[in-house]
Amino acid sequence: MKFILPFLAFLLIFSSCKKEDINSAGSSTQLGYFQSQPGTYWIYEWYSIDSNNVESSLGIVDSVFISGDTIIDGEIYAVYNGGFHGNLSPESYKRDSSGYIVEPSGNILYSYVSFSDTLNTYSEPGFWDTYSYMTKTPNITTVPAGVFSTIKYETLYYDPAGGAINNCGDLTFVMGSSYSSTVGEVKTRTGYFGEIQTLCKFRERRLTSYYIP
Repeated sequence: MKFILPFLAFLLIFSSCKKEDINSAGSSTQLGYFQSQPGTYWIYEWYSIDSNNVESSLGIVDSVFISGDTIIDGEIYAVYNGGFHGNLSPESYKRDSSGYIVEPSGNILYSYVSFSDTLNTYSEPGFWDTYSYMTKTPNITTVPAGVFSTIKYETLYYDPAGGAINNCGDLTFVMGSSYSSTVGEVKTRTGYFGEIQTLCKFRERRLTSYYIP
């Protein structure tokens, strides 16, 4: 099954022997929508949400951590390690470019300064078309780690021919991630193509604990 990602490449499995997984605001000067401080980590749990909004834990845990930084083409990138949906992912590189969080390729992952522009578009034959954007007001996100004021990177999926995109008759659906100004990513909604299309089910990754040095 094809897994739908909201143009994000986030990570798994924190295997180092670090401090207890407790929520901590720490004393870092790096606090913000984008975290780059080495030693920072986040623990997430995955949930499934059906067409009646009944949710259940999938028993899948992701651990994401910043192992350091590196220089690519003269720019400093934070090095993220971990996985996504319980699968180990290659380390990824991210930096803050004047309020736009970008990869070395120039791809925009999200922004905390642009709330009127389309940040990304995507089209694939036999699939859905998408466009991505930021929203900020009012966004309150509740996860096991707490209640956060957030901005959201959202990706809207639709059939360019105008038809329904799933068996529930929806013409569009929205995936994306929520970011706190003090913690970073607190929730991501995504899913498998087949589950979304035939069962109208989604999956969410929710923050359970974190540490910021």
